[in-house]
Amino acid sequence: MQLAIYRQELNKLTDYYLSILSLVSDKEWNFKPSEKKWSKKEILGHLIDSAHINYDRFVQVQLKDKPVFSPYDQNEWVRVQGYHTQPNRELVLTWERMNKRISCLLSNMPVENLEKIVQFPDKEQTFADLLEDYLEHQRHHLNQISG
Repeated sequence: MQLAIYRQELNKLTDYYLSILSLVSDKEWNFKPSEKKWSKKEILGHLIDSAHINYDRFVQVQLKDKPVFSPYDQNEWVRVQGYHTQPNRELVLTWERMNKRISCLLSNMPVENLEKIVQFPDKEQTFADLLEDYLEHQRHHLNQISG
């Protein structure tokens, strides 16, 4: 897949779910199925964290030959940022803006970077695979919110 197609997919996903997220009620946003489960707000907060983390990773792909990435503790990131107490609209706009920034970053990236190898503690993958994972991760959680 070309970078332009990844950008189109990300933009399409962002625009599509932006309209759906506006239909989620306050009650739905705030409902926590259990103490250990995230509310829809916290799920969206997790996607904001994922966008931040991956934006940094995508920049590193442009700057390094074989970037090495560390995992992050997603539960702790969500907890310390208090997403559950944040205004719904602010979270939705932050999520949208982060994905638009990623799209812009991709527009400035050489297509050859898709084949770069990125290293995680437990695996290696191409940057193209990392982009696919990012899009799938977004879709998965957005379906949880909208479903």
